Amino acid sequence: MDDLNLPEGWEVRKLGEVANVIGGGTPSTKKSEYWNGDIPWITPKDLSNYSFKYICKGERNISREGLKNSSAKLLPPGTILLSSRAPIGYVAIAKNELTTNQGFRSFITNEDKLNYEFLYYWLKTKKKVLESLAGGSTFKEISGTTIKNLEILLPPLKEQQKIAEILSSLDEKIELNIKMNKTLEEMAKAIFKRWFIDFEFPNEEGKPYKSSGGEFINSELGEIPKGWKVENLGSGKSTKILSSGLKKFDGLKKYIATANVVEGYITGFDKLITYDNKPSRANMQPKINTVWFAKMANSVKHLIFYEGNKHWINKYILSTGFAGLECSSNLIYYI
Repeated sequence: MDDLNLPEGWEVRKLGEVANVIGGGTPSTKKSEYWNGDIPWITPKDLSNYSFKYICKGERNISREGLKNSSAKLLPPGTILLSSRAPIGYVAIAKNELTTNQGFRSFITNEDKLNYEFLYYWLKTKKKVLESLAGGSTFKEISGTTIKNLEILLPPLKEQQKIAEILSSLDEKIELNIKMNKTLEEMAKAIFKRWFIDFEFPNEEGKPYKSSGGEFINSELGEIPKGWKVENLGSGKSTKILSSGLKKFDGLKKYIATANVVEGYITGFDKLITYDNKPSRANMQPKINTVWFAKMANSVKHLIFYEGNKHWINKYILSTGFAGLECSSNLIYYI
């Protein structure tokens, strides 16, 4: 960045000059007394489907003994967490005191030089750069030395704070929408369970079907309401499993990997591709009235393409990490 003609008050600094870069650690898993304490312990996996800016805990906690007898460090609120081992580039901010495993490089900023939220947003834009700096033949990792020597363009502190405030206000609106959507989704799940699992959907009189004496018939799944039937997904009657394969296309499209989908929403894209330079996994074409779900075990990721978002169909190519079902239009929401 030596040749940059910088505005007055702006400067280029190495991250190690404006922040303390800290690694993490894992207590011995053979010592049960090191685990299930009151100290949050974050791993990159905890951020893989995480869509919020601040994080307060992960799947596991460690104890004071585990902290004392490992290289894990107790990090203060406001620490920036950056995953430094594959996957590289997940970023979050510690909401409270917590620790991480060795898959992170964390930053405690010099508050006189670098606003921690400004650093958060800056790192969010540098995922591809960070991945390109990683070394290792088996597991890619970006070293602490590399991180410390990474150059950052810094506006004056007041401008950093203003930039962070503007971006934070947008993030707050996004997070509120996500929380509202989750609430609505939980309500929809509760209604689905009551109607289609407990069979308490409204009958012709608007009363709960099962508890109002609704008729049932036997099926291979047990008793089901009279007039219902059982079909296999992908039987070709009401649903069909989609095969991989693309028709040749012109121009650029966005390649969507499973990591780009959170809570049923596309939150970004892996890369822009052409037909001739696409990765081998970029081989699933969205269609209208289709439901997609990640095939990976313990990964709850799903997408739906319908009349309301059909304009996306010609913009995206999905990873073969998704399986797709084509449904009749009256079944799309049920599936």
